[in-house]
Amino acid sequence: DAFSVEVFMDLGGRQSKLKSEMKDRGDGTYQFFFFYGAQPEKLIISVKGKDGKFVGGKGPLVVKHPEVEQCYCPAPNAKDWAKHYGCRKKEPQIEQD
Repeated sequence: DAFSVEVFMDLGGRQSKLKSEMKDRGDGTYQFFFFYGAQPEKLIISVKGKDGKFVGGKGPLVVKHPEVEQCYCPAPNAKDWAKHYGCRKKEPQIEQD
């Protein structure tokens, strides 16, 4: 890979590494998914090249008070789960992308 990405969540002064997935969209852009169960105070995103140095040379990107949509998933069927918890049928950002 040309680069690597690590994502950490800061909650109450404690940092935890998050599970994340990267999708190559095939057009020179990438889409990232982060998985966490609490509203973080900030996300710390480190993008490093093959040489281990930060891309852009400025260190990690810090996003304070990120807005997230969370839905707890107790139902095995995604459609039932989304309906029960009032999740949006369409995600505006995904539609826009």
